[in-house]
Amino acid sequence: MAETAKLLSYNLYIQPPGVRSTSYTYKNQRIEVFVEDFLPNFDVVCLQEVWKTILPSVLDYRQDWLLQLATTKGFTHAVKSQRSSLWSMKLVDGGLVTLSKHPITSHEWYPFQDDGMALERVCANGVLYTLINIHGTPIHVFNTHFQSDHVSRNRVEGLGSTSRQKQTCELLQMIKRLTACDEHPIFVVGDLNIEAWNRHMDPPQSTAEYHSLLATLKAKDLAFESLGTHPITIGDTYVNQETGEEIPCDVVLTGAVDLGIKQCLDYFLSIPRETAQCTSAPATVADEGVADAAAGVAEAKKDVGAVTVVNTAVEKFAVSGHPFGYLSDHYGLSATLRLPPKVMPTTECHQHSHH
Repeated sequence: MAETAKLLSYNLYIQPPGVRSTSYTYKNQRIEVFVEDFLPNFDVVCLQEVWKTILPSVLDYRQDWLLQLATTKGFTHAVKSQRSSLWSMKLVDGGLVTLSKHPITSHEWYPFQDDGMALERVCANGVLYTLINIHGTPIHVFNTHFQSDHVSRNRVEGLGSTSRQKQTCELLQMIKRLTACDEHPIFVVGDLNIEAWNRHMDPPQSTAEYHSLLATLKAKDLAFESLGTHPITIGDTYVNQETGEEIPCDVVLTGAVDLGIKQCLDYFLSIPRETAQCTSAPATVADEGVADAAAGVAEAKKDVGAVTVVNTAVEKFAVSGHPFGYLSDHYGLSATLRLPPKVMPTTECHQHSHH
């Protein structure tokens, strides 16, 4: 009988001490509710915005605390983004955490070379890579958080689009380097801060930046394929049945600039491929053969290698009985995978891992 595994990508919005977009964000309470009520439902959890600063742990404890709580729910394997040196201008780590109930056999933290803009200048945004063995099936997972647009979201291509283009290219090179020698499924997840909808068009259409992302990575958007539309992951609304007024679903955690924007900024992508080529050296831009094999130029299929994606869903994490109605200003995205029967482990070639 085939095994299944459920993966989650979620911007948990645990900002550094003293930083918040609204008056109070209930960080400790939200972490507790997430771990106790929701975390056990998943097998692999990729989190964004679980920040750790250069402050001593006694003052900035939430990331470590979350990791400790997760072990009590069976997540005995975990990796996180690395903190920059005290000599850098990066006062905050990448905020990325990947939790797993299954062995993480290889991992790497890659900080983006682009300095970023606005608040990201002091944050070490990047990519947290893991190779996870789920019931004998290895999968590549790239958890990332791209540059945001802080000033305004009333434009299609925000101020951070240039940084995000550079970050997409850096991500692509990392994917090529770490996956070129095998045929394991590849997933890219996270808060990419790329607006999927061009809301200035009637009816709305996908943005040029969104199309560029998929074209560059040669990726499939699993959420769009499953739902037939771009899901709202931030700034959701509902309509008051009596007045007809459109009202933000969350006003406790969501900052004023994001209220009611009804945007898709979070993604669950797969990179299909039919074959892989093992090379003796890391791939470069010029290595077209390796690039094609690693990125998967074959027509996208629902079957990701020997793994089938059977469902992709929006995880709203709505709660009651608390001073907040949701666990974050973002919604999460999950994908349920159907795995093949257990296979004998294969020999990995030239995995570049920084432990």
